[in-house]
Amino acid sequence: MADVLFVLHARVSPEEPGVDRAVRRLAEHGHEVEVLQRQGPTDKPGRFDGGWELDERHVEGKKLIVTFGGDGTFLHAARTAVAHDIPVMGVNLGRLGFLAWITVETAEAACTAWAEDRTELESRATMTVDFGGEQYIAINEAALLKDPEANVIQLEVGVDGVEAGLFHCDGCVVSTPTGSTAYAASAGGPILDPRASALVLVPLNPHTLATRALVLPAETTLELRVDEATRLLLDGAVNLPVSTNSTLTCSLDGPILHVVRAPGTADFYSQLREKMRWGEPLVREGRR
Repeated sequence: MADVLFVLHARVSPEEPGVDRAVRRLAEHGHEVEVLQRQGPTDKPGRFDGGWELDERHVEGKKLIVTFGGDGTFLHAARTAVAHDIPVMGVNLGRLGFLAWITVETAEAACTAWAEDRTELESRATMTVDFGGEQYIAINEAALLKDPEANVIQLEVGVDGVEAGLFHCDGCVVSTPTGSTAYAASAGGPILDPRASALVLVPLNPHTLATRALVLPAETTLELRVDEATRLLLDGAVNLPVSTNSTLTCSLDGPILHVVRAPGTADFYSQLREKMRWGEPLVREGRR
């Protein structure tokens, strides 16, 4: 039985040389690889089926999941991997690659390092979202988004049972530390070191000048209530309808995601500088 799973973006061929070399290198170390390609695009341009998830039979017996794509492919695979305590390694063939740290050129070396027990596991907290009698996992964020035809929605926010705020807005993003560099950052939220224990709440386009993003302790239970129909988007992978006057809760108490860090991969702050230009001066000359 294969003990390593390669998950490929729909546009990444199983015959891609970097994929093939990594498969052969793992085979030399006694590991069998199953290669699974994500299903293709839906009729919506630029989007993939938001309900796509790994089948449990694909992860049975696996010791490692390696994704070839962008951060979206990583998140789709990680959502299943985290529920089965399987570490994930990301190879970036996308645009940003904040979770997929390895290049296709170094994938072979990274897989070799894992087979030789020369990699480290980085722990990432995940969020549970209770909604409609079901519990869901979010690795990056949970986003409540208004219907495009609606003007604004009324969003009530509670923290541990205490009323915290009332917003007329387009919705909100609730982010984990890992997700603070994604949708939440684009909406004006703070960037958290992924080792932090906190949730971030970012109202989207609130009809007020006095609103800022809010950072909450990890032990917090955040309650959100909307006054009309919206959508709940989890990691860009799960898209659920939210009916009028519904309530959902978010807590940073999901299973721990283990991300494989191979030797030589950039640390978090190097990524901030290189990929988001954080802390990069316009010029480096001048007084010190």
